[in-house]
Parts: sequence; C-alpha cells; structure tokens
Amino acid sequence: MANVGFPDAFQETQEFKATAKNLDLNLSLLEIRQPRTSRPPLTTSIAAQDCLYVCPNPLALTQRIRIISLALQARVSTMSGFREFTEAGGLMSYGKCS
Repeated sequence: MANVGFPDAFQETQEFKATAKNLDLNLSLLEIRQPRTSRPPLTTSIAAQDCLYVCPNPLALTQRIRIISLALQARVSTMSGFREFTEAGGLMSYGKCS
C-alpha cells in the first residue's frame, strides 16, 4: 500500500515491482491518495491480499489505525517501516526504535 503521490513511496514501489518481477512474485499495488479513500473498496482490496506492506509516508502514518483495523478484520498480516503500525496492531516493523 502506498501513497504514490509521495516521492519516497513512489520510488519504493518501483523497487518493489522490480524485485517482485525478479522473484516471480505477484504484487498488487494498493494506492492511497487522500485520507478518506472509500472504505468498501479499500476493505475489499486489503482482504484480497495474502499480506500487506505499507510504504512509510505521512498519509499512511496518520491513517494507521484505520489501515490496521481493516487488515485485522480481513486477517491480513501487515508490515511497515513505522513502528507505530506495530503499536497499532500490525505484525512487524523494520523502523528504528527509540
């Protein structure tokens, strides 16, 4: 999941696409662009995944409770670069602990 309007997230999604192709993995990019991305499509999109990686960006961070809640309802494991996602109920984070 990425806010592709955020430059760092855009770059990260490009790297994910290349890596997935090299590893012969299927990758679905869920785009978020605004805080109120419609709930039913987002719920359906998350539920269709085996796992969810959330690219670190300010929009995702502010929406972490909503994203994690939807993922937990769908029984989808989540990972992010922000430890706040793990604190909100996500599976794991590679973010720096302080």
